[in-house]
Order: sequence, then structure tokens, then C-alpha cells
Amino acid sequence: MAKPALAGVRKAKCSSSQPARF
Repeated sequence: MAKPALAGVRKAKCSSSQPARF
């Protein structure tokens, strides 16, 4: 959430792989 780049990855991962990863 601190980094904008991570935000995009977090959304993709959350909806793709692990939701409780980040």
C-alpha cells in the first residue's frame, strides 16, 4: 500500500492468487 507499483500487483495477486498475501 506504500508503493504505487505494489498496489497494482497487490490487486492482481489478490484477485488471482493469494488474497491474504499482502
